[in-house]
Amino acid sequence: MVDWLGATLPVMSDTQPSTAPPATCTWQIEYNGVKRNFTLFDTRLGKTACEEVLSGKSYPKLSLVGQINSIVDVGANVGAATIYFAIQFPGARIWAFEPSPECFALLTANTRDLAQIRCFNFGLLDRNQEAVLFRGKDDAVASSIGTSREQSGVGQAVTLRAAHNAFVEAGILAIDILKLDTEGCEVAILRSLLPMLPRIGVIYVEFHSEDDRLEIDRLLIPTHALFQGSVTKPYRGELCYVARQCLPASIVKGAGISME
Repeated sequence: MVDWLGATLPVMSDTQPSTAPPATCTWQIEYNGVKRNFTLFDTRLGKTACEEVLSGKSYPKLSLVGQINSIVDVGANVGAATIYFAIQFPGARIWAFEPSPECFALLTANTRDLAQIRCFNFGLLDRNQEAVLFRGKDDAVASSIGTSREQSGVGQAVTLRAAHNAFVEAGILAIDILKLDTEGCEVAILRSLLPMLPRIGVIYVEFHSEDDRLEIDRLLIPTHALFQGSVTKPYRGELCYVARQCLPASIVKGAGISME
């Protein structure tokens, strides 16, 4: 057993990648003395991704002004980030979006006892459309409507909705934390959310190309400041932007950030 910031997780083991739906395994995680089961796909990549999320490495808790009341998890996969945010912010309402039927089944199973979480079995984009979601070669965490060396030739039809319209219909009018991990759809989703950006506090977003990184920055800089980030491989990484009004005054003054 491995203890990660209060979450107790099992040691990873090697598994055989397959284009067929992988087997699942169940971890028992513990936080603040409360134990719960968490089911995920039994793959090395899936275990690594879930371990990094549940440990707080992927989405570190930020010491910022304001209370966290609303969280949106786009690309929720099997629910690691959804569960992590629910543990960190037990008073917040959480909306989780996941288009893959296989992942959605585990997402709902992992969160069914948490009344503050609502799950939606469709993906988000800047328009409504049906698409083929190609399963990741090593785990569903890499599934994408685009194709690259990380996707298999196995795909399934999924529904995508225009992000802004979907949020309005769900009653999401302001967001304290938005997490975007959609394997290439992040820019399109942010473009759809342009009218809402001034009402979004913290944005965790992945980028999958240099063009995407630059466009994400262009879209967010008018309302947000790049707070932290990491580059996991060439042209790929994770970024965290924070709305300028959410930054502590000491950080704003020290960085010379304009609040206009």
